[in-house]
Amino acid sequence: MLIGLCRVLNRNMKVALTGSTGFIGKAVSAETPRDAEIIRLGRNLDEIRWDMRDTSQPNLLEFDSIVHSGWITAPRSARVMRSNYLSSLELLSLAQERNATFVMVSSQSASEFTRSLYGQTKFALERKVLAYSKGVVLRPGTVRDEWGQVGMLESALSTLAALPVRLSINPSPMVPLVSLDRVVDAVWFAALSDPFLLDSRILQLVDHWEPLEHLVESRRGVRRVSTLSVQTSWLTATARLAHVLPLGRMRDSADSWLGLVDLPGQVG
Repeated sequence: MLIGLCRVLNRNMKVALTGSTGFIGKAVSAETPRDAEIIRLGRNLDEIRWDMRDTSQPNLLEFDSIVHSGWITAPRSARVMRSNYLSSLELLSLAQERNATFVMVSSQSASEFTRSLYGQTKFALERKVLAYSKGVVLRPGTVRDEWGQVGMLESALSTLAALPVRLSINPSPMVPLVSLDRVVDAVWFAALSDPFLLDSRILQLVDHWEPLEHLVESRRGVRRVSTLSVQTSWLTATARLAHVLPLGRMRDSADSWLGLVDLPGQVG
């Protein structure tokens, strides 16, 4: 599966991985090259202790690269996002101290112009990572596995598909999609390569774009329901309101919506 590695390994490369039980991290861990050794960081018994709610460095003695795919995605409050940011900075600082490669798994929603708190925090961290000469940023779109599941977005799509009406969203936001296999390949490519030999230290990972409505309808099946037409701008206005209210999961969904509609090239 691995493609285009920049150099032939002459010893086992030690790669520290956060988020090894997550959607991307689990796949990265499962595809560890035989000439690489993975060190998992987290809260499980078989991992080196590290918690993103704690802004301290893990007790990590020897490694060549850090792949940072861990992130607390809910609740999307300012406090939780700040914890993500500060704990990530400690991890980056550790890589700098050891002159190790630091690979950040970011997001297409990372932007200085987004209204999404998630996207804002990812973008702020990206700037710190890229200021380090051995920092590499991966910007995957919505990651889809071989069964068509799309990670964090899957729950929202299933909820929309289960509604008693079909929402016809005008214009329908476009969702950037990328295969999980391609993201895994890119992670190992970045972790095992010399950052100074890369054409760019920001790797954009998108296979194609698909209308949000198509993704919802593919989960609805043959069930027939009436159609309700709504404007994207109406949903965005509702999301902006929910975004500032203490509404738990609704606020998290609003943040995801704002991250989607604020992607470059979206209409409405």
